[in-house]
Amino acid sequence: MRKAKLIVVGCLLVLGVAGVSQANLIADPSFESGGSGSPWTGVNRWYDGSTLTWLPHGAGTWCAQVLTDDSPPEVTQTLSATYNANKVYDFSMWMTHDNGATATTRTIDIGYDPGTGFVSLASASGGGAARSWVQITGQYTTGASGSEIGKNIIVVLGNGSGGWTGWDDDAELIETPEPATMGLLALGGVGFLLRRRRR
Repeated sequence: MRKAKLIVVGCLLVLGVAGVSQANLIADPSFESGGSGSPWTGVNRWYDGSTLTWLPHGAGTWCAQVLTDDSPPEVTQTLSATYNANKVYDFSMWMTHDNGATATTRTIDIGYDPGTGFVSLASASGGGAARSWVQITGQYTTGASGSEIGKNIIVVLGNGSGGWTGWDDDAELIETPEPATMGLLALGGVGFLLRRRRR
């Protein structure tokens, strides 16, 4: 009975550690720099929402404006973080637009540059009604090896469809161990606790 309780406690401890919130790998994710020293490129205008009541998203002050005729209509950041093996990368952003009744979408894309230009690994797109903030989410999992391992992560908030003036805000990229790795960690934790119990 004590052994069973110990196993349960061990699993809960390991899963509790796994559930702790991870840090956002994106710098200036809410564009709160207002353009001063920001790692983002391609922002048409740093918008503080002083005249438009639906801007920005969340509790911040700033967001990034992107126009359909920008060349290209996308906002990009090369992160200091690099891809690691056997990791899950959950990414997301919030978008809105002022395009009347026309459907408008935006994309968030993550990838890397092998030295020959941007290579996309995963992307997600979405959209909604004008002046309504919508979250776009996606996920990418690395394997034990791959050409992206060790390369800097690149995040692109890009064009989707529809002629628009759009705004992006609150981008996020979280790295966590893949489920198989978490299972091994759980088994290892339980084994360690059982070994200590026998002593």
